[in-house]
Amino acid sequence: MTLGFMQHWPKSMAMQNEKTHFVQKIWNSLLDMDYDTYSDYLYPDYLPNQLWNVIGNYKHNVLLPKIHTIRHDESERWRQGMDIHFVINSRTKDRFQFAPVIKCKSVQTIEISCANHLSINDELVSYYGEVEEYGEIWGYALNVKIDGRQLGSIEVEKLSRNDGFDSVYDFYKYFTKDFKGRLIHWTDLKY
Repeated sequence: MTLGFMQHWPKSMAMQNEKTHFVQKIWNSLLDMDYDTYSDYLYPDYLPNQLWNVIGNYKHNVLLPKIHTIRHDESERWRQGMDIHFVINSRTKDRFQFAPVIKCKSVQTIEISCANHLSINDELVSYYGEVEEYGEIWGYALNVKIDGRQLGSIEVEKLSRNDGFDSVYDFYKYFTKDFKGRLIHWTDLKY
């Protein structure tokens, strides 16, 4: 099944011209999994291996890997063992599958809710952070549950990085409303 990925952050995040780098981050996760299998897809035979190794190692080390994605999946279509087609420009004439087809390793439920109305010490706060904007310090809080289990702050940091966000604050800005969906994994990691 197709998994479409955006290439730029949405305007609502106030990062509208910044790239997500999801293609590179997903490739980094694939190369971490099985370099020999996927390197042939990424590095064509007509270029010298030494050149591709330099380019590949540079790209591979610059960005942290994106090892799963969070999606609305109300009808629960995604299941372990399904084929994943990684795509950009989905449903357009410029549709491009940027990686080989691989199997979905697992699917988990996820709930994300804004917890700004709660205190930092409230048991329902998974993560509390502060950011400076417009010369003032603003606090933000999230409650994150995976398969019904509330995550702690270190796990929320790990989740946001593993999903391709540069920070928990970026993750918070993306999920501005309460969200229920599913985590689609293409690696063996589970929370």
